[in-house]
Amino acid sequence: MVAIASIAFRFDYNRTVLAAIMDSAGYLLMIVLMGQLTDVTGVVVRIGYIFLVGAIGAEAAREGYQQIRSRLELRDRMRLAEEAEAQFRAGDR
Repeated sequence: MVAIASIAFRFDYNRTVLAAIMDSAGYLLMIVLMGQLTDVTGVVVRIGYIFLVGAIGAEAAREGYQQIRSRLELRDRMRLAEEAEAQFRAGDR
């Protein structure tokens, strides 16, 4: 699950879902090949947690990205406003 969370913070939502699908398929294949598929409910819950971690990680990463982007936009707007004010004041003289 840590791998899915790290992918979620590095890549977009689609790649995170793809990684969760691949991780879940690998996990299920490993359980089947080892002959340990006795508790189907437990396996479904564990695979569900993989997707839950991916979704939460992707959403947290998206929110962090949006906050950084908003801050940068605000900084750019402030610079433009300061430049406009300086030009206005220079024209007053």
